[in-house]
Amino acid sequence: QERYPEQSRDPFALPSGFGSRGGSGSGSIPFSSLLLGTCELSVAGVAPLSAAIRKRGFATAETSRGLDALNLSDNPELCDSGIVALAQMLPPKFVGPGDLSTLRMLYLEQTSCGDEGMAALTLALRQMPRLEELQLSDNPRITASGWQALGAVLPFLPALRELRTSRCRGMACAGVAALLTKLPTMQRQGQADATRPALEELYVDDCGIGVEGARALAAVLQYCSKLTRLSVRD
Repeated sequence: QERYPEQSRDPFALPSGFGSRGGSGSGSIPFSSLLLGTCELSVAGVAPLSAAIRKRGFATAETSRGLDALNLSDNPELCDSGIVALAQMLPPKFVGPGDLSTLRMLYLEQTSCGDEGMAALTLALRQMPRLEELQLSDNPRITASGWQALGAVLPFLPALRELRTSRCRGMACAGVAALLTKLPTMQRQGQADATRPALEELYVDDCGIGVEGARALAAVLQYCSKLTRLSVRD
């Protein structure tokens, strides 16, 4: 509070100079990460957060650099309505420094996301070809239909290296099978082994995947030559 007095008045009022589009001598300071984990953020906070991003952006005109990381984990009051509102600000529907299609890391663990939120999120994910890390652990309300929606979007995420869905008990056998169906179609663009997924780490532990889920997982492992870490503890 002492170092950042503005936060005591408005937690989403970004400090002056951050992300401004001023020219030389404006004092603009571009930054690339927005970390709001464990901030008691609810759907009511998503609108001002979105407005701040659109107004200030995260890059100067000189750098033309967008947001790399967005962490909203451990905000269980977000729920589906908050995730839906968040998803509406993620696609590059507008031109400017607030374009979030540059995201490489997206963390939404323990946000009480369910199938409705996942459906909205996956629409936004189609516009994030640079995404490398997606963390959705501790969201047990997501069922097989939600994981199917995510599975369908995996081919649009060629750079995805890490996927965490730990302790999502709503996944079960049907969910893990639906999630992994499209995994072999992920491609590494511009690489010699472009037919192989970029996925290096996959976490599906404590998701209740059962025997059938394990079989579905085993069937796609042959396509994951880059996979170095797999967690399936149940």
